[in-house]
Amino acid sequence: MRITFVVAAVDFGGGIRVVAQYAEGLRRKGHEVLVVSPPRYPSGRIAKFRNTYFPPSKVAVASHFDDTKVPVKFLERYRPVRETDVPPADVIIATWWETAEWIASFPDDRGKKFHFVQDYEIWNGDKERVDACLRLPIEKITISSWLEHILVEQVGTAKPAIILNGVDTKKFRQPERRMPSLPTIGFVYTTNVRKGIDIAIAALIKTKEHIPNLRCIAFGHELPGSNLPLPDFVEFRLLPPQEEIPHIYGQCSAWLFTSREEGFGLPILEAFACGTPVVATTAGAAPDILACGGGILSESYEPDKIAEKITAILKLNNNEWKNLSDESLRISSNFSNEASVNNMERMLIARVSNRN
Repeated sequence: MRITFVVAAVDFGGGIRVVAQYAEGLRRKGHEVLVVSPPRYPSGRIAKFRNTYFPPSKVAVASHFDDTKVPVKFLERYRPVRETDVPPADVIIATWWETAEWIASFPDDRGKKFHFVQDYEIWNGDKERVDACLRLPIEKITISSWLEHILVEQVGTAKPAIILNGVDTKKFRQPERRMPSLPTIGFVYTTNVRKGIDIAIAALIKTKEHIPNLRCIAFGHELPGSNLPLPDFVEFRLLPPQEEIPHIYGQCSAWLFTSREEGFGLPILEAFACGTPVVATTAGAAPDILACGGGILSESYEPDKIAEKITAILKLNNNEWKNLSDESLRISSNFSNEASVNNMERMLIARVSNRN
């Protein structure tokens, strides 16, 4: 098949990681894959002026596509992707609410249209406009039961296809795991309130009251803000190299995921693939994944309750912890990139065949 992915920008974000994994996986399976992207959205008056009147002649943007052989076609400036920017294809996939708006009127020869919904993106768009994009007559693919519920029950769309994300177990792996000598908790830091880092910090402070030698590691794409400072017992790493991230997971007794809202939650699978159990709230795909084991799901967002879940893992003996770690590894193998790509390929082929 000829498959075009339309993205709003390429970067090192989790959403683009997933798109890159699917694009590369489908390319390796023999499909002709192309990614079409504008440059990054210009921020500020000067950048917008330059984008309009002096667009760059070349665009070089580091992203998760750097490790793939998928061709990325960049527009000359930031603007909507037009039908003339994309070739005829069998499938065209929007990957962000605006990109669905862009491709909605494309002619049929640009491919059967799909909207790959990785989050309820009202955090970066007007809710009415986002909902209108989601209601467009474009078939939806989503990544968790949590998002399916939002699409069907809140927005009023038809039932989407659900394909759970996969993890690259070749990148995210660690040597044979043993329970760390120091009780260590890791998490991803961000000031985005949706991610619930204030909950994580409060829960860790409570945990440290009972486990004084608690060690914590966090990494993120931004420095800790003054409105959400990290306690002094948390080690923070800014933008660690991609190859270092599995080692961070591998140092931890458990990984903490406290999102209030989340499309999926890739760190859960990344931690699992590194043999690290997870304590998670019920956002995103956490209920789908942790239903299989490998950690503890917290129905409560109260820091005290989450601290109890963290402490329960830290209090395990070596054999109990090793069994939980091995369980997380087994579960991650069921959520491999290969399995997700195969599921995506089967679904696309079936839908295109029905169209023809």
